[in-house]
Amino acid sequence: MKAKDIMYTNVVTVKQTATLRELNEIFQRHKVTAIPVVDDGDRVVGMVTEGDLIRAILPSYVELHENSLYLHNFEYLEERVHHVENMQVKEIMTPSVISVTEDTPILKVGSVFLLKRIECIPVMRGDKLVGIISRSDIYRAIFGEIEEELKRAMPREYRILVSLAHPASLKTLMTLATAIAEAKRGEVFALHVARRLEPESSLLVEAATYHSYKAPVHALPRMERHVGEAIVSAAAERKAHLLMLGWREEAPFKKKAGVGKVLSYVIEHSPCDLAVVRDRGLEKIERILVPTAGGPNAALAAKIALALAEAHQGTVTMLHVRRPGGDRKAGEQ
Repeated sequence: MKAKDIMYTNVVTVKQTATLRELNEIFQRHKVTAIPVVDDGDRVVGMVTEGDLIRAILPSYVELHENSLYLHNFEYLEERVHHVENMQVKEIMTPSVISVTEDTPILKVGSVFLLKRIECIPVMRGDKLVGIISRSDIYRAIFGEIEEELKRAMPREYRILVSLAHPASLKTLMTLATAIAEAKRGEVFALHVARRLEPESSLLVEAATYHSYKAPVHALPRMERHVGEAIVSAAAERKAHLLMLGWREEAPFKKKAGVGKVLSYVIEHSPCDLAVVRDRGLEKIERILVPTAGGPNAALAAKIALALAEAHQGTVTMLHVRRPGGDRKAGEQ
């Protein structure tokens, strides 16, 4: 990671001819503690901090020692503020600017902060100011990078096997699978079963583009004449917690004959929880409706819905329909 990856590009600057009153207004308005000072050509000529401003306004230790009235009468201090507020920034700035380039590694940037004890570092591209980095930016970058490495190294607690058969349904299946994996600290195994030898599966190549450290994706090519058996076998071998596959039939989902031989076999023999996705094109996940009768699969449906909602900042509505006079408590449960 380099300086350009963490720098703040909307840099607040101040002219060297600005007054200290104007400088104070900039500090207050932008909530910053250090500002690059530029000349009329917008070239960086110095740095000024809140500390510089405070030192210019408040009396020094020697002045306090020689005139103790500062300690008891704030009128003296008010007079001093009025005296210095029209001073120019160039009179109090630090003229020697310590800077880095966009390609400076963040560990080297961090070392500069430690050695020079400064608050901010301008990022330069030649003579042009392109960004600024604060100490807090460095802390977040370094500890964030360590946290990501730890997350990558930690074992995954949930495994999802996604069976891919058609390019049209890949986006929906992979979007759902990676969202669930991210919410449950899991990983995704993208399976493609081919009945004949293929040099490389385009489905698995595309599935790999959904990989991230939050939801790792592993390609799993198989060659098998009986697709249903291959899917069930792969789920068992990988000790999958959830098996996902698409359903593209147009016939109503009423009996096994209507869902195809492969899906029928998987439904009957799946070694883990099963999610069958009928793909109608998934662009956004904003609102999720979960109809439930309180059966044995209700808890799994709710967990999947909540995982999807968490990953996409969506909402979940649980729907239970009861007949007049039916058990209301059962529905609420």
